[in-house]
Amino acid sequence: MATATMSSPTLGSPHDWNSLRRSARQVEAECQSKLAKFSAMAAAYSAHAQGTSGSGSNASSARLGSTGPTAAASTEAIERDIADLLRQLANHVDRLSSNDVQAKAPPASFHLAQRHRDTLQDLTREFRRIKSNLVAAREHAELLESVRSDIKAAKTFDENYLATERMRLDSTHIMVDDLIEQAQETHSDLTAQRELLLGANRRMGGVNGVFPQLMSLMTRIRIRKRRDTIILSGVTAVCIFLLYLMHG
Repeated sequence: MATATMSSPTLGSPHDWNSLRRSARQVEAECQSKLAKFSAMAAAYSAHAQGTSGSGSNASSARLGSTGPTAAASTEAIERDIADLLRQLANHVDRLSSNDVQAKAPPASFHLAQRHRDTLQDLTREFRRIKSNLVAAREHAELLESVRSDIKAAKTFDENYLATERMRLDSTHIMVDDLIEQAQETHSDLTAQRELLLGANRRMGGVNGVFPQLMSLMTRIRIRKRRDTIILSGVTAVCIFLLYLMHG
């Protein structure tokens, strides 16, 4: 951290005023230079944060590159430097306005010291304004990042939910296809059983048609057998009678 360092003059010496004023002017110049750099960094940060509000992942990655840890460390370092310089300048202004220095100072020293005090106030206000803008830009960037993260999380949740529902629908379709296939197989089995039963019924009908004919044939055979038996019995009886007559 580069700051103006000068040997402190002995109070009451003829060179107190000039030495302190030169030192104060050096600190003012260095503080103004660093404030300009600090203002440029804050403006770049704010502009970049505003630019990434409507950008996508490419802008987000670019923001990380330009406003990431390295840039944050740089702004914090220059912020500390400016705060140290303002403290040094305030010390110089207080010493320039002290009675011991004013007693040995030129006649216009009081107005010059007041001018340095006004400059200190202006620099302090400018530092606070830049710092406030930088804090607001950081908070805005963090808010945008938080909103972007919430949107991404919600989008991921929606995508996961849709994927889960799609998987459930696919499973339902597979289950329905299996049920349809089983129903078709059952229908085929029932159709085959129906054909088998119809075939058995037709065969039973054929048997029923043949059975009366068999009964009629068996009846005729039985009648013929009885007739033959009667005839044979008659012939046998006649033969026996004739034999009886012949030997009688």
